[in-house]
Amino acid sequence: MIVNNIVASNTAGGIRLQGEAGADAPRQIARVINNTIYGVAGAADNGILIENNATPTILNNIIANSNAGVRAPAGSTAV
Repeated sequence: MIVNNIVASNTAGGIRLQGEAGADAPRQIARVINNTIYGVAGAADNGILIENNATPTILNNIIANSNAGVRAPAGSTAV
């Protein structure tokens, strides 16, 4: 669980959630709640980056000044 953090001026991005690659790898389940993420203008950063079978629940976060707010792999779905 990632809760109540302030991430500011990080050129590499805000929060990265990564599971294990592979079709039979277990899913990494995470909750990302009540965070403030502020990027660097002009940087190629992501507010929240989701990779490799991670399945987060993302609630009530503020993401500003980032290249992408939430970036997930192609073919991902949101509910």
